[in-house]
Amino acid sequence: MADTGRRGRQIRKHLAAERAAAKRAAERAAGRHTAPDTGRRGEVRTAKFGLSYAARYVEHYLLSPDTNAVENAIRPFVLGRKGWLFCGSPRGAHAGAGIYSLIETAKGNGHEPYRYLCYVFDRLPGAKTPEDIDALLPYNLSPAAGTTPTG
Repeated sequence: MADTGRRGRQIRKHLAAERAAAKRAAERAAGRHTAPDTGRRGEVRTAKFGLSYAARYVEHYLLSPDTNAVENAIRPFVLGRKGWLFCGSPRGAHAGAGIYSLIETAKGNGHEPYRYLCYVFDRLPGAKTPEDIDALLPYNLSPAAGTTPTG
């Protein structure tokens, strides 16, 4: 499934690059044929400046022009927020947000949330340094090896 997403990003990147190249060519043509006294040269210059940022966005392999993945990731949070109105206190709400963030990060790194939390809660009392705690974060553990450290 990850391969399908990667292929989709490659296709979107290719199409966006083609569109950007066509837009660049049109801007170059417009800049050459615009009379200097019309004031359009500044607009074309601004468009060229903005195009460099757009090109960086298109070329970055992690960025996607759609937000479907983000919307799907936050949907459970949005659906559950009415139940979280009564956390008891701001500290309770902060703790709940921290746990929820940890669970979503674990899911995003390929862990099964219950198994990951069991692993972390078993080892957390033995963590004595900040480095020990960092080693328990989802992106420092391998989901394929049964939630074991990757380092």
